[in-house]
Amino acid sequence: MRDELKRYNHFLAQIRQFFSQQDVVEVQTPQLLNTPTTDVYIDSIAMQVNGDFEKKSKFLHTSPEIEMKKLLANGSGDIYQICQVFRDNEQGSHNFNEFTMLEYYRQDFDIHQLMDDITQLLKTLGIDSQVTKLSYAQAFFEYGDIDILNTDFAALKVIARTHGLSIDFEWIEDLQIFLFTHLIEPKLKDLSLCFIYDYPAVQSALAIV
Repeated sequence: MRDELKRYNHFLAQIRQFFSQQDVVEVQTPQLLNTPTTDVYIDSIAMQVNGDFEKKSKFLHTSPEIEMKKLLANGSGDIYQICQVFRDNEQGSHNFNEFTMLEYYRQDFDIHQLMDDITQLLKTLGIDSQVTKLSYAQAFFEYGDIDILNTDFAALKVIARTHGLSIDFEWIEDLQIFLFTHLIEPKLKDLSLCFIYDYPAVQSALAIV
């Protein structure tokens, strides 16, 4: 057990050293928030806390994104955070209600510089794998033979039905996400390190398009 704890501490120390050398500042932001996540695909865990005269609802953060972006808006510069995050309805072979997240922001980096930066971070941690970079549209075309950005809702439902998948969706973006998860993701497992970029704008959430 002690050896595992020491390896984990070394792992965190390497991450902190990587960012320190690039003048990226570590921050801590609140984990208990007044509002749930705005991401419709993620569920917050609600908490009841005692207020002055009544119990109040609070929510454990699902990521530090919003609070970190408040710091960015106030001139923090490049920042990172390593913290526990909490999500409801996430139990499974690959999902947990609580897990450790690294989130960071490099303000003057474009998406390709950021992918290269992540690759360098992973090399620092001893993960030196072949890198594959695919746009969202490329991934669908190469691994599903689907022109995802130019295929309408009805045609995507036909594709889903052909693969024995559910077509019970009201919005095309929900079906696109479902098809990516069930048709494309399983085929990416054989790639050592894969970046997917240029997602449709409708899936951007809090990102700048």
